[in-house]
Amino acid sequence: MAQIISVTLLGISLFAATIFAAGNQINWFGFSSAAFAMIVSVFWSRIITNKKIKSETENSKSTSTFSNDLKNVKALCVLYSTELSEENRFDIEEKFIEVLPDIEERRIALINEFGLPKYTEVISTYAKAERKINRGVSAAIDGFINEAKKYFNEAIQIIIQSQELLKG
Repeated sequence: MAQIISVTLLGISLFAATIFAAGNQINWFGFSSAAFAMIVSVFWSRIITNKKIKSETENSKSTSTFSNDLKNVKALCVLYSTELSEENRFDIEEKFIEVLPDIEERRIALINEFGLPKYTEVISTYAKAERKINRGVSAAIDGFINEAKKYFNEAIQIIIQSQELLKG
């Protein structure tokens, strides 16, 4: 809400500065006041953003939790790459939903710990694995067991890459 007010103040200030400077005779008091309001709104917006990032960092889950989630996902992929059958293919989706990490919860912690370039590399690699898992789950539900196992094996290799990036 405060961010909306800050952006609104910035817009109104910009409009006012334009009006005060548009005439033949510049109203310097009005223009200076509008410019000052713009500067205040920019700093206010930065303070609000920094507080938001700090609170998200404190509330976000740590990278060690993300690393543990990757281990759990990998273990489930290993399980289904070897023991997937016609009998257990329908409960596969619920099992993966339980263990796949929510990236949004970990985004700020990962960025703060690794920086944006490494975060992007880790998450891009993880996203590849997640796509392979989704394909494997779909193939399993549709009854293509061997194809599903192939996708889970591919996901395992990509998860290993993600884990190495987290360590490195």
